[in-house]
Amino acid sequence: MPAVRQRVLHYLIGLVAVYKVAYFFEYAALPFLYGPIFDSAVYDAQAQAVRAGVFGDATLLAFSPLYGYFLALFPIGEFVYVVVAQLALGFANVFMVHRIALRMFGTREALAAASLYFGYGLFSFYETKVLSETLGLSLALISLLLSTSDAVRLRGEAKSSLAAGALLALAVLARASLLFSGCASVVCAFLPWGSPRESARIHVQRGASFAAGFALLLCANGAWNYTHTGFFVPVIFVSHTAAAAANVGEQWHGDLAALSANADGDVSAWDVVEQARDRLAHRGHESTTTTRLTDLNVSGILRSAPAKILSTLSDQETTFDYGFYGERTEVKSLYLLPLSFACLVLFGVLGAFFLARTHGANSLWVFLPFIVGTLATTVLFHPSSRYRLPMGLPLVLLGGYGLVRAYTTERVRTRRVLCGALLVATLALVTRHELHSLRAPAWWELRVAEAAAAAGDLATVEQRVRRARELAPSDSQLQRRLNRLSQINGDVPH
Repeated sequence: MPAVRQRVLHYLIGLVAVYKVAYFFEYAALPFLYGPIFDSAVYDAQAQAVRAGVFGDATLLAFSPLYGYFLALFPIGEFVYVVVAQLALGFANVFMVHRIALRMFGTREALAAASLYFGYGLFSFYETKVLSETLGLSLALISLLLSTSDAVRLRGEAKSSLAAGALLALAVLARASLLFSGCASVVCAFLPWGSPRESARIHVQRGASFAAGFALLLCANGAWNYTHTGFFVPVIFVSHTAAAAANVGEQWHGDLAALSANADGDVSAWDVVEQARDRLAHRGHESTTTTRLTDLNVSGILRSAPAKILSTLSDQETTFDYGFYGERTEVKSLYLLPLSFACLVLFGVLGAFFLARTHGANSLWVFLPFIVGTLATTVLFHPSSRYRLPMGLPLVLLGGYGLVRAYTTERVRTRRVLCGALLVATLALVTRHELHSLRAPAWWELRVAEAAAAAGDLATVEQRVRRARELAPSDSQLQRRLNRLSQINGDVPH
């Protein structure tokens, strides 16, 4: 039996490798690989600042800074190399998920968890974008891999716990939305993880060391920023845009225009950068873009929390920068990854139930931070697929355990009913996910046109703009964006 499972693992590795190569070449037909847009343009500006030695640039204080340093490792404008590196990281992530589950549960659970990670298309989707998701997830998984080792989990060794905390801080610097998950991990590091409970000495040593590693890295980054800007910024500035997202209250309907300070409702990644530039320009003086905790509308946040949590757990993929469903209409290989977020939630909840029932609630503490932290992020900001992506890590790990436990339940009747219900629910969710149609095809055409314009491909700009005009002639906001794009690329017809 171990030989069979080893062979299955080899097949899975081969399948993942073949898929990533096929996805890359199919995706390369789109202009996004050559003309990144929206947040990607800011990250590219970060890399340019790092290469120039301008470490106090506003982009590094407005957006997750570590990703800018990561991009600076690659040749200027050669995003193909970046995407290949991120696909390699994604390949390694499957291994790490397998290793963590193997360490905590067993070989079958590890294969199931790795398969779930691979089967959820959003992980692969973000690997091909010039965005910080993949780097942040990889660092978070390395931290989790170390946290689930016997040295940390059972013995609370100071050196290993310190390293785990420092690695998670690096993940936060790569993807700032992981900050709440990082803070929750610090709290959970002080709690008992085992059954039976570890000694209080182990709790304190593990928690204190983990917290020290986490805090030292962020404080070091704050000191670095202070040296170059005069501002002690451990992660990034809190922007007006973030405060607007938190204060939107019950008016939130999933439209980013609600967060815009512009009369036309447009939201740009550069809005946050401009706010950072204003604060840097007013160094030593009060800036109009300074945001404080007192600016947050606590009652509005609480009122909007239920709706945002439901949106976070929904089966809808909300991707503002790059459209997942739009890309899937042209990159058909995305249909080969059939799992939806609802599948992960279903399997994860099942796994959490079995794990708590078998090993006690203490066994869930290591997984809880990425769930609680993600929910805090989506409630305070907005419940997009990018912000909820880290929740997928504990869900696939717990999900792998839950599926195996359901299949191996001793009572035959219970096993048949449970597996039958899971099969029906999974087929329904997969079918719904696979048949989900693109609801705003004209806006997808605009996204492709914007990327083509950034890449200098005017023929594609003209083709996509014309198609967008034909698809939504009465959408005034869209037409305004198309007109602006046409003016930038003068020879594109209006």
